[in-house]
Order: sequence, then structure tokens, then C-alpha cells
Amino acid sequence: MTWPPVSSEDTREQRAAEAEESAALDARPRHGRDCVDGWLGDDEHDRPIPCLECRPHLARRRRDVST
Repeated sequence: MTWPPVSSEDTREQRAAEAEESAALDARPRHGRDCVDGWLGDDEHDRPIPCLECRPHLARRRRDVST
């Protein structure tokens, strides 16, 4: 493809590529910049840190200590 697009086929390819890129950006979570596919990186022991908005089932449960 040439730049700037000179044919309707080039323009169509450019628009399709822009739409695909936009869809990929929209698919990413918007709640945090550090969240990538539900993970926030690694801790000091190289264990993955889950994003609790994406993976709430991985939150540690508090024990009821009121006894």
C-alpha cells in the first residue's frame, strides 16, 4: 500500500486496519493502565499479581476472627 492512499482499495485497507486497531484497544480493560489480560505484573517473588477487577475469584478471603 502506498501513502497517501491513491485508490479506493488502499483507502479501504487503511480504514480496515484502523478499525481493527481501534477494536483491539477497546477490548483492553479501561480500569487500569497496568492491567494486561487480567494481570498487574509480578511481585518480588516473580509470582503474577492478579487484577481483582478482572479476576475477583482470586481475591484472598478474609477469615472471620470474631470468635
